[in-house]
Amino acid sequence: MHYIGYFASTGLTEMDYLIGDAVLTPPETDSHFSEQVWRLPRVWASYNGKAEAPVSACGPVLTG
Repeated sequence: MHYIGYFASTGLTEMDYLIGDAVLTPPETDSHFSEQVWRLPRVWASYNGKAEAPVSACGPVLTG
C-alpha cells in the first residue's frame, strides 16, 4: 500500500493499494492505476493562507 501525496501509480504488481481522495485521485482515473484506489472521505491536505501574513523578503532567482 502507498499513501496519498504520491499522485501516480507505482506500476508495481507487489503494490496492492493506493490511499487517495476524490480530488487527487478522482474515480474516473482508476484505470490509470495498477493498485486498487481507496479513497478517504476528505482531501488529504488543506491550506488556508492568512491575509495578515508578511510578504516574503525572498524573491525568485533570476538567471539570464
